[in-house]
Amino acid sequence: MQPPRAPRPLWLWLWLALGLGLAPPPAALARTSWWHTAVIYHVYPLSFLDSNGDGVGDLNGVIQKLPYVADLGVDALRLAPVFRRGMHGCPEAGVVDFRAVAPVLGTADDMERLLRRAREFGLRVILDIEPNHSSRDHEWFQKSVKRVAPFTDLYVWRNGKANSSNNNGIPDPPNNWLSVHGGSAWEWNSERQQFYLHQFGVDHPDFNYRHYKVIEEMKDILTFWLEKGVAGFAMKDVSFLLEDNQFHDERELYDRNNSSTDYSSLTHVYTHDVNDTYSLVETWKQLLETFAHKTDRVSRLLMIEADPDHIMNYYGPSISQTGGANFPINSFFVAQLTNESNAMDYSEAVHHWHVYMHDGRWPNWMLGSPDISRVASRISPYLVDGLNMLLMLLPGTALSYSGEEIGMTDTEMLNFNKSRCFKHCHLQPHNWHQIISKYSSRTPFQWDSSTSAGFSTNMSTWLPVNRNYRSVNLHLQRAASNSHYRVFRRLVAMRQEATIRKGQLAMHALSDFVLSFSRSLQDKDTFVTIINFGANTVEVNLKPYNLPKIVLVHTASVNSRYRMSDRVHSKKIELQPYSSVVVTTGKAYEYQYPNGVSSVHFEFTIHLLNSLFTLSLLVIFF
Repeated sequence: MQPPRAPRPLWLWLWLALGLGLAPPPAALARTSWWHTAVIYHVYPLSFLDSNGDGVGDLNGVIQKLPYVADLGVDALRLAPVFRRGMHGCPEAGVVDFRAVAPVLGTADDMERLLRRAREFGLRVILDIEPNHSSRDHEWFQKSVKRVAPFTDLYVWRNGKANSSNNNGIPDPPNNWLSVHGGSAWEWNSERQQFYLHQFGVDHPDFNYRHYKVIEEMKDILTFWLEKGVAGFAMKDVSFLLEDNQFHDERELYDRNNSSTDYSSLTHVYTHDVNDTYSLVETWKQLLETFAHKTDRVSRLLMIEADPDHIMNYYGPSISQTGGANFPINSFFVAQLTNESNAMDYSEAVHHWHVYMHDGRWPNWMLGSPDISRVASRISPYLVDGLNMLLMLLPGTALSYSGEEIGMTDTEMLNFNKSRCFKHCHLQPHNWHQIISKYSSRTPFQWDSSTSAGFSTNMSTWLPVNRNYRSVNLHLQRAASNSHYRVFRRLVAMRQEATIRKGQLAMHALSDFVLSFSRSLQDKDTFVTIINFGANTVEVNLKPYNLPKIVLVHTASVNSRYRMSDRVHSKKIELQPYSSVVVTTGKAYEYQYPNGVSSVHFEFTIHLLNSLFTLSLLVIFF
């Protein structure tokens, strides 16, 4: 059962009911940065393709599949963290070297070859970075433990509470701060005789970003990868970078239903989204802009992953010329929408972002990532196409996760005890549910119905292949005339339309379960998307959009009765349960895709169709 929703403010009800139009910010439209209209394709390298048969995905596997990524029509490849980790490469371990590639993924030469080959395919590469912490095996931490200058204070160290100790003679932690994983955020180090802060696992000691050397080191790391040819960064868990420097206790939530060691039992005002964090992000943005100015003057992208409650602050102040991140990653769809969400919920999520976004800033939309359950499992397998329509046709940058284009689902059960990548992780049973929920969306990409779904020639893979791979895979969907893959590819191509790139947005919840939105631009074709979130067939009237009587189907979901170029009455469009359709006032045709292959074009305008129909009647009559 879903928790009760907070009451919606009256202004929002009025706005949603009237379907007021929203336009992309004029200041943003005037820019020419590549990422404004980009589709960014997120890949988890360990699960994309195994090139050497060891059962683990690698960088050479990503290189082999660059033609596929380019053929999708996307603009950039975003790589989940590729850096060398501690604990013998355990995926849950912290990073030991932010400049080195994890050996299980490949070598530095492999990484440089990937960057070079990606450029040849017209793809930019963006790296995920976790700047908040490192591994305990990191050289800096080892020297910090021993108080070797200048590493002594590069992590957050504190004495325990005075005159306190447990049965082992260890003092009590400095305060009541908690780890995201539960339990104290402080871990005692017997050698240094102090506690270190870890807002995540005990192997993830927090950097001390109040020390200038830590700030400079992270800037040097970013510069290192920029010089290698990286086009930008997605900085993860940025909300945790800084803490209150007085180390006050967090306030307890007295109405909590959870244990006092559960992360949700505290407010986290002293450890989460501390004000100085926004200035730190701005220094990264300045670094990227300076690098671009000194080199090729092509914008580098800075995305920030942060808590939804404070996410707009990461755009930076609206009066700032530099601002914060190019955009904080929009997690509203992920945080607010479930399999019980209706059309009003989706409309509200879109309007919320536009309402709270600073003037002149740029929107972005995300439905899936390696850190959350897949769309087909989290929401519905029947809504895959409709949700991809929403993702691709709203104004802004689209962030897609590999596998969403074919409707991959979560793997139902994972046995970490049988995974060699986890044998050194020392996972605790109380953390298994949290970890399993994350890794269930990271299982190998399903390329075809051969051994291990075409991911590997090895029958034993680092995570189990989903059992549905024989019915859900790329090979089948490429061969089919109608599939999620074909719909996805067509939607990506639609983003080259002037109307989709620059047009106004108007959105209407036509009923509890029918969401519609239009993209319109003067003297250009109008596109209207309709999504049925309900279990019943409905007849839709698009009267709010002032369309011609007859419109053409441009794109339709796999489960729709319509197909491309069908002529439909704009006030009598029938939608099957969970189906979706895009109609247009202009032409419906196949696009020229990146590989140059195109289907037969259907370039029948409404006026031409009507003329041919009239002519045929005259021929019959005479």
